[in-house]
Amino acid sequence: SDDSSSMNEALFSEFSSLIRQSSGIFLTDRKKSLFKGRIQYRLRTLEMDEVSYLDLVKDDQEERRQLLEAISTNVTSFFREAEQFSILAKMLKESYGSQSLRIWCCASSSGEEPYTIAITCLEALGPHPNVKILATDINTKVLTVAKKGIYHRDRMDGLSHERLRRFFDRGEGRAKGYYRAKASLRELVRFAPLNLVEQPYPIRKGVDIVFCRNVLYYFEPAMREKVVSGLHDVMRPGGVLFTAMSESQQPFRNLFQSLGPSVGERR
Repeated sequence: SDDSSSMNEALFSEFSSLIRQSSGIFLTDRKKSLFKGRIQYRLRTLEMDEVSYLDLVKDDQEERRQLLEAISTNVTSFFREAEQFSILAKMLKESYGSQSLRIWCCASSSGEEPYTIAITCLEALGPHPNVKILATDINTKVLTVAKKGIYHRDRMDGLSHERLRRFFDRGEGRAKGYYRAKASLRELVRFAPLNLVEQPYPIRKGVDIVFCRNVLYYFEPAMREKVVSGLHDVMRPGGVLFTAMSESQQPFRNLFQSLGPSVGERR
């Protein structure tokens, strides 16, 4: 029987607590139908019902990863919330000439954000800047896309013609309509899988700048605090944290002092 209109409460709450434990993502009841929609494809592929699928994800780590990938949203674009990149550019010009700089982008999705950071560094500091950008995400599928650095022109909206020409190669023939990040951009960024819930983070301390944008609102307040405090741990004093414009840093005032809209300096 296809009772697709409602997933039973108990089942949904088991799924959501499993997801919360393994990824920190908090699914409210309002997300129930969205969740159902997202797992339909796996259920069809595996020819399973929801109950047996729940048993599978409890036991099978690989399938749990597939589940987390299905439900983690990856909305992103080049120069999203552009104001923050102007702040970054100004900081780079004023405070970091040739000294080495470590930046961590901790929800990199399909790569638009770390490449935007790299473009900002190249523009502010000139060619071959002394910069290392680590870009991580829980979703290995999007990291594969990010590593390739190939995007359809529909995804390039945030980039001026000048930036497109300077930082991307245009595809010809079969690759027509696609752009690939140039080597000068790609060599600044290293991609790796990382789950923000699993602490301590396997990252050398003393990070200068952290971008943690559009990810905190998936977590409930206690997990949010835990993540931000984990970021604080790996940053150097005076390091700067960027969160999304919609994610206030108000609750973390004891750890970060506000420098502008959703930009904080590590105390």
